[in-house]
Amino acid sequence: MRHRPTVLRLALSALAAASFVHAAGFPSLVQWREHHFGLNSTTSVEASTNADPDGDGVPNLLEYALGGDPLSANSAPALSVETSGGVLHASFARAADDLAYVVQSSNDLTQWTELARDPGEVGAAAQVDAPIDGNRKFLRLEVVPLSVRHTPSPSLKVATLGDSKTQYAGFVQFLATEGNPLSRVELQADGPIVWARRGGRFRHVLVPDREATAANLVPAYGDALAADPFFRGANFGFAGDTATGVLKRVDAVLATGAQIVVYAAGTNVGTTDSSVAATTAAIGEAVDRIIAAGRTCIVCTIDPRATVASNPTGYQLTPAHMQRILDINTWIRSELPARGAIVADTFADLVDPDNPVYGNALPLTLRDGVHFAPRGAFLAGERLRGILEQIIAPGTWFDPDPSKNNLIPNGALAGTAGVVGGSCTGQAPTGWSILNTTPGENNPVTAASSLAPGSEPGSQLWMVDITSAGGGSSTSNTQTIRLYPTAVNVASAGLAPTQWVSWFVEYEVSSSEIAGSLQATLTAAPATAKDLGNTINNRATEPWPTRAYGGWFETTPVPVGTATTLVPRVDLDIRIDVPGSMQVRIKRALLRVVENPDDLF
Repeated sequence: MRHRPTVLRLALSALAAASFVHAAGFPSLVQWREHHFGLNSTTSVEASTNADPDGDGVPNLLEYALGGDPLSANSAPALSVETSGGVLHASFARAADDLAYVVQSSNDLTQWTELARDPGEVGAAAQVDAPIDGNRKFLRLEVVPLSVRHTPSPSLKVATLGDSKTQYAGFVQFLATEGNPLSRVELQADGPIVWARRGGRFRHVLVPDREATAANLVPAYGDALAADPFFRGANFGFAGDTATGVLKRVDAVLATGAQIVVYAAGTNVGTTDSSVAATTAAIGEAVDRIIAAGRTCIVCTIDPRATVASNPTGYQLTPAHMQRILDINTWIRSELPARGAIVADTFADLVDPDNPVYGNALPLTLRDGVHFAPRGAFLAGERLRGILEQIIAPGTWFDPDPSKNNLIPNGALAGTAGVVGGSCTGQAPTGWSILNTTPGENNPVTAASSLAPGSEPGSQLWMVDITSAGGGSSTSNTQTIRLYPTAVNVASAGLAPTQWVSWFVEYEVSSSEIAGSLQATLTAAPATAKDLGNTINNRATEPWPTRAYGGWFETTPVPVGTATTLVPRVDLDIRIDVPGSMQVRIKRALLRVVENPDDLF
C-alpha cells in the first residue's frame, strides 16, 4: 500500500477556484479530536492523523489545519486557486496555532522549492504567489504538528536514538596514535542530524568512546552496550539494533539532559523475528517514556532500502519484510502524533515513486542498499531541519559575532592581503589563504576568489566561483580548493591541554553537479574532527547533493591535548569527471574554546 504523506498538493491544471471560508480554531489538535470523535479520540482509527472518515480526500490533520469538518464531506476545507499575469495565487486558512505550515512549489513533482513558512496570520487567510515559469506549476502545502518551543542556547541539546544509520551519522576521526575505534565510522556518509544541525540552533555533540574496541562491538544485538554506546555524547545509535534494543537505551538518552530526542529506528525493525505488533509496542513505549520525561520527541519513519527482492541477498529485503516496514510506518504516522510526538516522514523523502516495487529508495540516496549516501542524508536532513527550525526559535546556540572570543584574528574576513595560489585567482581576506591543493595539468579546476561588503560593519563576504572542465576520472575524481586562516599557536593563544575547541564557519553553496564534498576540518594533532565530511564518496555513484544550501559548518569539539598548533580549514572537493561551475560564499568564521563535551552529555 502506498503512503500519501500529510501534504496537500494544489495543481493549477487540477483545481478550480473555490470560495474561501474561515474556521473557528481549537486550542489544540487533541481537543479538536475530542470535539469531533469523542472520548475515544486517542484510540479511534477514524480519529488518526491520516484517516479520512468523511471520504472527501482530505486527511484529518489537514482538516484541522484548514478549518474543515472531518465528518462532513460537504465542508471540505475551502481553497482558492487562480492565476493572473503568469502567477499562480493560492489561498488557504491557517486555522491552528500549533502547526507549522510550509508551502513548496515544483514544475515536475520531483524537485520542490520552499516558497513560504507560516504565511499570513493564524485565524486569517494566507496567500502564497508562485510565478508560472514553465508549462505547469504545482504547489504543495505541508503541515507539521509543533511541540513546545525551544530557545537556542549553549544548553539546548538534541540527542539521537536508533541503529547503525544513527550510530554512523557523524564524522569524527581520531588518528592511530590515540587508537582508532572509529574506523568503521569513516565508511559512512554524514547522517541527517549533521545536515539538520547546520542551522546552528542546537547542540549535537559526538564524543568517541576511545575505550571501545572491535571486540566489544561484536555483540551488536544484546545488552553489552545498552548503557555504554559506541559514542558518548548525543549519539545513541547502535548497529544492527531492533526497536526492542533501542528501547533499552532510552534511560541513557534521558540522562544526557537533551531536551529534544530524535528517534530513528532503521530497517532492522520488522524482521522475521520481530512482528509489527512487537515493534510498534517497543517504539510506542520509548516515545511515551521520552515524552513523559518532558522532552520533545521527533520520530522518523523507517527509511526504504535500495532493493526489494523475492530471494534477497546482502541488504536486500523480501516483499514481506518491506510490507512489515510499510505497516509500521503507517502506524507511526497515524498513532504517534496523538501521543505528542512529531513525525518526520523521511521515508516519503527517500522512496522512489517510479519504482515498480514500492519501498525501494531513490537512486543514489543509499551507498550500500541501507546506509545513507550523501544525497540521502541530505534529503532526510532537510526534513529534520525543517521540523527542528519550527520548534526552535531563530538564532544560534553560540554567539556568532566573530570579534568575540575568537582564536583567529580575522573571522570577519576583512582586508585583501591574503594569499591566493594553486590555480586560484583574485583576492583573499587578510590572514587567509586559498589554493588548489591537487592541481593537475589535465581537467583543471579553477577558482576565482573575490570579496564584497558583508552584512555587518567591517565584515566582508568571501565569494569563490569554481569551474571544472570535466572529462576526468570518475573514481579518483576530485581536486580540492582549500580556504584556511593562519594556524593558531597553542602557547601564544594561552590554551591549556585540558581545553576543547570547535571550528564554526557560516557559508552558502549554490546548486551544482560538480560538488564532490564540502567540509570544515579542525586539527589539533593527533586529533582531527570534520563536519559534513565523507571519505567514501566516489562522487559518481554517491554524489553530493546538487541543491543549494547553507548554514554553519560546526566541527565536533577537539581536545587541545599535546597539540602545539590548531589548524582550521574549509575543503571544497570539486569533481573533475563532470563539467560545471558553482559558487561558495563564506560569511564569517569562529575558532572557539568550548566546554568539555563529557560535561555536556
